[in-house]
Amino acid sequence: MDANHKKSILEKYTKSLQSQALLSFPDHHEDQSYSTDDETFFYGQQMDCFDLDAIKISQSMGMRRLHKKTQVFPCPQSPHIRNRGSHTMEVANTAKSLANILGLNGSACYAMALGHDLGHTPYGHTGEEVISEILGCKFRHEIFSVIVSEKIEREGCGLYLTLQTLSGMLKHSRGSSGLETSGMKEEEKVVMFADKISYIVADLNDARRLGYIKNKNMPKEIISLGKTPREMISTLTISLIEESGEKGTVSFSESQEANDFIVIRNWMYENFYHKLNHTEHRENLMLAYDEIEKQKVFSAISPALLLALLTDTECENIAKEIRLGNKVDFKRTCLGDIYPHLVGKNIFITKIPDYLNI
Repeated sequence: MDANHKKSILEKYTKSLQSQALLSFPDHHEDQSYSTDDETFFYGQQMDCFDLDAIKISQSMGMRRLHKKTQVFPCPQSPHIRNRGSHTMEVANTAKSLANILGLNGSACYAMALGHDLGHTPYGHTGEEVISEILGCKFRHEIFSVIVSEKIEREGCGLYLTLQTLSGMLKHSRGSSGLETSGMKEEEKVVMFADKISYIVADLNDARRLGYIKNKNMPKEIISLGKTPREMISTLTISLIEESGEKGTVSFSESQEANDFIVIRNWMYENFYHKLNHTEHRENLMLAYDEIEKQKVFSAISPALLLALLTDTECENIAKEIRLGNKVDFKRTCLGDIYPHLVGKNIFITKIPDYLNI
């Protein structure tokens, strides 16, 4: 897809879905509440509700933790390798750009994308797997993202986000399965596709940089999308805009670029993601979990919940201290700020709050 073709697509389909845009009307449930020091109290009548959600998420402790959590490669030495926080910003900006071009609600997409991984675990999906094994049921980071924002942030009071933003956060994840969009609002589809496009292109870029993937082993479809990450994202997003404009709904399944993307995504799971060795990270997670479980001060709180909040670095340091036979000072971790406000609360980390009704 050459530059002139891309330009003509943008000119043709800009604002093509404007009539379906999510209205900036704050929707909350009576079970949600906020205090008089919340931004909603001061700015609720003067600011777009989704801009307000984005501010709250960007200033949250959960967002700060994401910059110390794995995207694919834990605790990278190079600052150019993505972490979960930098991935989040890439998704948010791609989602906002797509939405604005299509005439959808860019502010809503930006807020949803900023919050979509707020509940991710240390060591990324390896953390999810370990916590699932501990609990004996599926732990899903997208559900925990909602739990973090509603039950844990701001000393347990929550961020008081709109139901629209929470819904978009909840619906983004697909794992290695297909990119189904039934039952989703247009902005939720945008965030879901922005997430998939962003992580596949970025993870491929990081894997090549670190030597995990060699150019000679890559499928030809990668080359067809572009030589650089920026060119690949441009090709994919403009193809999505064209298909969505033609169909009158956000869609990315029928074009040649969409088919190439599916081939690349499947190849990445089969030849890269599923072949990474996470033995050391699993051991660190279990050492941290066992140590949390021993602490009397944490006795009234689920140790799996506390483990999910830790960063990669904190897990590494806890495991290191245990192996050295030293006492772990949890007050120096993120848990020192959080656990006093969780005592006495029944927080079910695998359950979607009833008021989301999803």
